Amino acid sequence: MRRFRPARVAVIALCILLYGLIFIHFTAPLTTRFDNAVVSGYLDAHVFVWNIHTFTELVHSNRNPFYTDDVCHPRGVWLIMHTYAPLTGIINLFVGNPALTLNLFVFLNFMLSATGAMLLCYSFIPNWCLAFLSGFVFAFCPFKMTHLFAGQYNLIMTAPIPFYVYFLRRCLPPSENLHKATAFNRRFLPHCITLLLFEFACDYYLTYYLLLFTAGYIAYHRFTVQAWSGKRFVTVSIIAITASMIGVGILELIGVNRNGLYTSADLISYFVPSAYSRLFGGSCVNSLRSEVIKGSPFENIAEAGLALIILFALFMVFDFRRTCSGAGKEAAYMTLFFFVMATPVVNVAGRPLVVLPSVFLHYTPFVNNFRVASRMTIMIMLFLPITGLSFLHRHCFAPGRRITAYVVAGLVFVSLYLQYLPAPFPLLSINDVPAVYRMPALRGEGTLLELPFGIQSGNGLQLGTLNTLQMVYQAIHRKKVLGGYISRLPASLADFYAQYPFLSTVFDLMRTGRRDAPPPLPADVETFLHDFHVRHVIVYPGYGKSAAGEYALKAIDPFITGRTLIDGYAYLALRPLPADRRQSSFTPHRGGITSAPARHRRISLKHLLNGMRPRLRKGPMRELEAVRNALETAQSAGSDTAAPALYSRAQRLSDKAQEEIRVQHETLPFLRDFSTAKLLLDSALSCAERSIDRRHNKAAVRQRRRVDDNPLDFQSKTSEKSAKR
Repeated sequence: MRRFRPARVAVIALCILLYGLIFIHFTAPLTTRFDNAVVSGYLDAHVFVWNIHTFTELVHSNRNPFYTDDVCHPRGVWLIMHTYAPLTGIINLFVGNPALTLNLFVFLNFMLSATGAMLLCYSFIPNWCLAFLSGFVFAFCPFKMTHLFAGQYNLIMTAPIPFYVYFLRRCLPPSENLHKATAFNRRFLPHCITLLLFEFACDYYLTYYLLLFTAGYIAYHRFTVQAWSGKRFVTVSIIAITASMIGVGILELIGVNRNGLYTSADLISYFVPSAYSRLFGGSCVNSLRSEVIKGSPFENIAEAGLALIILFALFMVFDFRRTCSGAGKEAAYMTLFFFVMATPVVNVAGRPLVVLPSVFLHYTPFVNNFRVASRMTIMIMLFLPITGLSFLHRHCFAPGRRITAYVVAGLVFVSLYLQYLPAPFPLLSINDVPAVYRMPALRGEGTLLELPFGIQSGNGLQLGTLNTLQMVYQAIHRKKVLGGYISRLPASLADFYAQYPFLSTVFDLMRTGRRDAPPPLPADVETFLHDFHVRHVIVYPGYGKSAAGEYALKAIDPFITGRTLIDGYAYLALRPLPADRRQSSFTPHRGGITSAPARHRRISLKHLLNGMRPRLRKGPMRELEAVRNALETAQSAGSDTAAPALYSRAQRLSDKAQEEIRVQHETLPFLRDFSTAKLLLDSALSCAERSIDRRHNKAAVRQRRRVDDNPLDFQSKTSEKSAKR
């Protein structure tokens, strides 16, 4: 049993206190409103507040916490592949305050991430000053601060990562003999499994990165340290890169599905500050990131700090070939390993230069669902400071140089602190809810229809106009709603909504803003209100004057029993529909429309590397021509007025596909858009034919009634017309 050391405990406690002060400064002004506000620079923060509330409500009502119909009603959605973070919901079962739960979880993640990285670095470099600096880099790097600004809380839940690395190294400790691998120690295996499950309850992306680290670390030690050194390593690297380039060309030629290569980290992004940096951010950086790097402002964030990059370069030049720096060498290999994983295609200013072996992960089924490769930057930020600081420890922290060493370490810390310091975070108060959502009338039965509303997904599915604050407000009114923002939504959900003429027209008017839509049939509106159980409607200020709002309010006006105006919001109470209601002439098809399987473009390796756009083959051209002909046929048959949502969605898919034909040079997903557009046009065409038949039938009925009411007058008019002819 190890002897208790009060001095070491005091040092660790002091470091944790300093981390807490840094957290307060970096996240200002969050700490002043810790129990009623959350960081919300983007709409994802609203979803996480909804996640915590929904998990708690589902558990309290004895329902499945991974399925709900509170959003996207009445179909409902599964939350298994949603960025759910159920661990926060479990904590809220005891706290009972979503904002306080989320902020406590964020604070603990930052503190534990910094402490774990500090202890991990100390196991490499026995110096508390450098270990503190390493913990600061991992916990407060721009990657984490930018995703905190965006409200993507699942990507900052990194507390288990350094502890998992620490215990895995205890399971497979570094070998003293460079020619022999060490034996596996099972003593710390339960710790690793527990931490892996804990991370899985937070985010599946970070869990995947831990599994990648496990594979890379075992490979590094099983092949022995000597096998990775010298000319052998360089030779293997050249062969691997060459094989990757040839292999990718073959896979593209045979049309293998791939995903995520567009998220490969750009080399320039390691040097460019974050757009949300307090000192270095601004319009110039935003322009550089959008025009040169051409990446998402929330994804291609790989800034490491100039001081760390210089130290890493010095280590690779002077210490990499030396056997006396085994710990730094191990950290260097793990840094390079995750650099290869985060950069499957090496891009410089948006232009691809070379393909690395990790590119094959994006051709592997299921694994290619982890498509945002640049997010592995967080693993680089764990090992990069250990590598650079090991150089600083070896060359500066020598006897007689302590003052110089601490001065250099202080300068490195100050430079990184200024680079990492984010702009003040915007806050969302969860108690700042419009008064209309607190009305007692909302306590009645039925679904709430909010105007505007829509559905949105992380996989590109979007219908209507969604205000994600509506998901936060659901914690107040506790009603089921039609819209929602879920990470993964099935395509059949949009097709299900589009099958209702009233909804399809509303979605089309939200998109186009035109005001020439024909009024809906009362029976169709009644079918929608009955199937979706709509009893409450809230109209946002000024939305009643928009095309979609005006159309919807006129349609539901016969069913309104009460109106209330509160602060510009309008609350409408709808009457319950009778049991013997009239059936609509339209019967929604519950199965939705199934799109044809995707096919991919055959592209040569030359086009993949230099960004040239090859000519389209005959297959895509035939598909494009078929959709154009179908559009003309559907428009001539009146599909744009009889089935506007189906027709407009098909036209939108066709326009999107044509735009991708013009600018895209990597894949060919627009063939799937063409196939789906053609199916939608066929459905719109059948809808138009039914509508035309109904018009003809109505005209025939009116003519028959005129004949029955006054047969003599009708006969005289008919004879006059025949005489004129």
